[in-house]
Amino acid sequence: FYLADGAVERARGEILIDKTWRGPVTGNAGSGSYTALAADTLYKGFPAVGQVEGLGGVLAVLGYLIGVTFAMVPFMASRVDWLVRLGFFSDPFAQANLRSAVHWTGYESLIGVLFILGITASLIMLRHNKKRAYIVVFLNVTLFLNLALFFTAGKIEGYSQHALIEFCKARQGESCYVSTLGMKSYAQLFYARKPVPTNENSRNPDWLLKGDIDKPAYFILRSKTLDFYQKRYPELGLLYEKNGFSFCIREPRDALKRQGL
Repeated sequence: FYLADGAVERARGEILIDKTWRGPVTGNAGSGSYTALAADTLYKGFPAVGQVEGLGGVLAVLGYLIGVTFAMVPFMASRVDWLVRLGFFSDPFAQANLRSAVHWTGYESLIGVLFILGITASLIMLRHNKKRAYIVVFLNVTLFLNLALFFTAGKIEGYSQHALIEFCKARQGESCYVSTLGMKSYAQLFYARKPVPTNENSRNPDWLLKGDIDKPAYFILRSKTLDFYQKRYPELGLLYEKNGFSFCIREPRDALKRQGL
């Protein structure tokens, strides 16, 4: 115990000189010895000098990359057709998503600019006052995340699933089935607000698509798969297409007979 305690105290003394670990440190007493080993050492909760230099490089690369990318988003969002012509988005579904009617003011770029300024300030402080540098990094990331969520989360949703959610909400209060086809989503389970089905067949996609259904069945699918599914299920009628999605309906057969179809 005394040997270990002596080695630890010597190691502590070495660290306090310039906050750098020079180990291993050995404590000797009589014919015995104890060696203290460590790969890294923290001084009052902050990395040693050698670690800070690497941290600064990682912080600079990631910080500036994120900041510049975010600052360019509003500019790129208003030039989707130009990006498509350059070949950045070859998938038809992605192209239709990006052509959604989402309004960007341009001021959203300031979020990225503020983040870059915060990263720059923290890098400068890292050379002189590490504690303040870490505090600035924490505050900068916190501010960036909150501003990004508040001002852009709704816009991202406008690209990804606004049309889908809009369709599901329109089915609220209607006696019908709502399902997806060739894709997975939970949107119809939440936004259509349908009660728990009493007909167990409604859980079977084949029954909804080919069986003797008792009320209209609506289907949400990607537009690029519409031709495939309409050929496979002739009773599937297209209602409309929007933002890369196709919205279809299959009427009960007795309703089709009344319509003479």
